[in-house]
Amino acid sequence: MMQPRSHKVLEVVPLPGFVLRVSFDNGVVKEYDLKEWQLGKSKMFESMGEELFSHAEADRFGRAVVWDDETDIAAYELYLHGKTIEGKRKQTIVWLDIEDRELLEDYAYERRLSLSEAIRQLIREGAAERLGSLEA
Repeated sequence: MMQPRSHKVLEVVPLPGFVLRVSFDNGVVKEYDLKEWQLGKSKMFESMGEELFSHAEADRFGRAVVWDDETDIAAYELYLHGKTIEGKRKQTIVWLDIEDRELLEDYAYERRLSLSEAIRQLIREGAAERLGSLEA
């Protein structure tokens, strides 16, 4: 049986407890509990520890989340079984120069946020106009 078209993974953030926060190309953000759906059920994930889990990233085509050459999970599975935490929303385009991008990445990392979550938080706080004036 052929799977329906899946939305592409834009960003993935590994969270405590083997949970992935995944942002898709249609604006939906889901959390996927790897313990519930994969650990103990799939040989591929049997030996996954927290160290490997923390290195999750979207593949270059957005079709899967990958950890290494042998461990991945399809975007379709993540979208189908993930719990929606944010629905479709209007996209906001944010232009950043390199210095602002680095500040944003630091801000997001320190608060364990994805880049898109950090931008939304800064917009809500009214601080996104000039990231360079922020103190992390």
